[in-house]
Amino acid sequence: MNVIPVALGIAVGISLFAGLLFLIIGLSRRPRDWTNVTFALMSLSIAGNTISVLTIHTARSVDEYVIAFKFGFGLTSLLAIITLMWFVAFYSAVKPRRFLLGMSLWFTLIIVFGLIFLEEKANLAGEAVIEMALIATVLLSIYSYGISAYPAINKYAQQVQSMGPDAPEKQDQAPV
Repeated sequence: MNVIPVALGIAVGISLFAGLLFLIIGLSRRPRDWTNVTFALMSLSIAGNTISVLTIHTARSVDEYVIAFKFGFGLTSLLAIITLMWFVAFYSAVKPRRFLLGMSLWFTLIIVFGLIFLEEKANLAGEAVIEMALIATVLLSIYSYGISAYPAINKYAQQVQSMGPDAPEKQDQAPV
């Protein structure tokens, strides 16, 4: 028996359970609890991503592998990244909505353009420049995500400073 599909199946079950539970909780409250809703969407997209990984690990042909990797893994990774970004924004109460919408659209365009460009490979004039622009855009996006986390990190640091000395965040960790 192969351990990887079993472990991935368990991870899918846990993610689906958490996603459905938090979706019900978030949507049933008035006013809506968008932290729970975004966590639910993130959990569900991670479940989809894990199913894609499971499909990749159990592919029986190269064609199955390529389709699962390009479309399943790429699109579910996109959803997981975007929902993670929005979850962190709602959880930390730092919500620069225009910036988040711009980053979500930007990252979506990168993935879609990358999938289309890599699928078609039409021997375009300046193909090397297009590939380098795609790589530079992905790296710029990763850097931008890091910069966008800075306000949330500062807010968390302020919250930790205001906690008492017996708070778990201020306790020394036991050596492992």
